[in-house]
Amino acid sequence: MTDINESYRKRFSLESLILGIISVLSDLALFLMMPGKTIGPNIIEPIDPEEQFLRYALILFLLMLFGVLAAGTSIIAIITGIKDYLGIDRGLYIEKGRGVYIAGFLLGVSGILLLIGSLILLGIS
Repeated sequence: MTDINESYRKRFSLESLILGIISVLSDLALFLMMPGKTIGPNIIEPIDPEEQFLRYALILFLLMLFGVLAAGTSIIAIITGIKDYLGIDRGLYIEKGRGVYIAGFLLGVSGILLLIGSLILLGIS
């Protein structure tokens, strides 16, 4: 008979959910910061890199940071969500955390899809 380690279950279920939420919020920030897009609000207007180089470099850095953050947190949310969901099926964890694992996994997948959509939109603009 295997013992259920409840503190382990709680830690990873919350990790998956929180990372999924961070990935979706990072994708939203990435989408809103893209200058000159044809769809959605343009918070930042197109910038001439020669005239305002520091502002241009800062915006590029923030776009890269949000993109990497979104991709990394999405992948980790997917991995931890699947890993712990399979642990429930094997009887290693309490059944109660199943919804949290699924929510973290789905937020991670939606974060990846939003990131791909933002990158496609960036390429079209």
